[in-house]
Amino acid sequence: MTGSAAAAFAAPASRYLVTPIAVTDADALQPLSQDIARINSFGQVVMGRSLWTPSPRNGVFGASATLPAYGASGLLRRFDIADDGKVFGATYANLNPIDGYPRLWVPTAPNSAPTQVWGSSTLGLVATSFNSSGEFVWPVRVLSSGAVQHSIWRPGAPGAAPTQTRVAGTVPVSDGRILHARLSNAGTVVTTAYLSSSQGSMDFGQVKVFRADGSTVTLREGTSVPTSGLAMDVNAGELIVGAVRDGTGKRIPTRWVRSSSGAYVEQQLGPATPRSSFGYATAVDNSGNAVGVDFDNSFGSAVMWTGDQPNSTVLLQDRLEFHSGRGLALTIATDINSLGQITGLARNAAGQTQIVLLTPLRDGDANVDQRVNFDDLLVLAANYNRPADSWLDADFTGDGLVNFDDLLSLAANYNTGAAGDWAMAQAAIPEPASLLAGAVVPALSLARRRRR
Repeated sequence: MTGSAAAAFAAPASRYLVTPIAVTDADALQPLSQDIARINSFGQVVMGRSLWTPSPRNGVFGASATLPAYGASGLLRRFDIADDGKVFGATYANLNPIDGYPRLWVPTAPNSAPTQVWGSSTLGLVATSFNSSGEFVWPVRVLSSGAVQHSIWRPGAPGAAPTQTRVAGTVPVSDGRILHARLSNAGTVVTTAYLSSSQGSMDFGQVKVFRADGSTVTLREGTSVPTSGLAMDVNAGELIVGAVRDGTGKRIPTRWVRSSSGAYVEQQLGPATPRSSFGYATAVDNSGNAVGVDFDNSFGSAVMWTGDQPNSTVLLQDRLEFHSGRGLALTIATDINSLGQITGLARNAAGQTQIVLLTPLRDGDANVDQRVNFDDLLVLAANYNRPADSWLDADFTGDGLVNFDDLLSLAANYNTGAAGDWAMAQAAIPEPASLLAGAVVPALSLARRRRR
């Protein structure tokens, strides 16, 4: 994830609104694909050369744009998006990429659609990420030795080349296969290198940490199946998430917690179900909430492990609200931003894979702008005593009707100045308002007494 400084623990939302973004050819059942969607703090989602931008910020409606091509387009994979909308990735000529050609898109205005792209003919294993300062890590294979050098770079102006700021560390792997590399806000690089076929799988390997002070820590040796691991993300507090393999080859969701002494403690994350084959964590927010996948059969389940209770697992499918895309089965959670919005992959009734956005819901927030105010009261007034199709109609209880129960939910979370706002709502929408005029003030008063 990209985001600001470390935060105190924040509990996950009790409900999320689903926004289907696009159908993709990625396999919803193969979470180790490089085609996982990423999200920034603005709410923009990137997957391949498709960039979805919400309106307004962190909204549930938006539009998609195609990132401009650079030379032979190839297949764009291994990408990330910065908080201001910069996108970094690589193009490959095959479906099983080892080396790629880096591409960097920089918008002319923050969070606008980029119109220019910088590209390089230097082969790089671009499993990369941005941090909150806009820096990114670029692993490049040293052709003379086969080792992989992890460098920190800073983007330039739109269309211009980035600038290297320092070398974080080098992995001496003969075939130069870096599976993932992530950069923390503190400048720490966490990387996973595939060493040899003795691991039995190309999706796990040696896990190393290159710290900003120049020290190196090896979390998993990666010389055999039981010693291999996969690091997928690191947050501002240097909490690392991913997975490890056990002696039977199972993939187990795992996190590494940095102690006060600087050492990392490995902890397994609790399964959602009796695990049959594998699971792993894809991303972690600055509160320590991790998201990912846990497999209990041939289908995966998108899950969250909370920062304060890593042994308990939240099944995200059980917390979904729909305004469209009903019937989607959420299989993988791929990223989480600082607001708690989650990206993922889901399968629809036709068997297609869809990129989806999950936005946390607050009771009373009909327009899902993370505030409960006059705008939400207007929505409720317009739909009062009428059948409702979704949360966006102000049906907060999910009973298919907007009524006094929904008004109580809104009132319990309403800001100050409600009486004056209600007078405005009554003037703006006379007929629905007349139905509510005798109910809203008692509801607001009751809600306030309950909060005391």
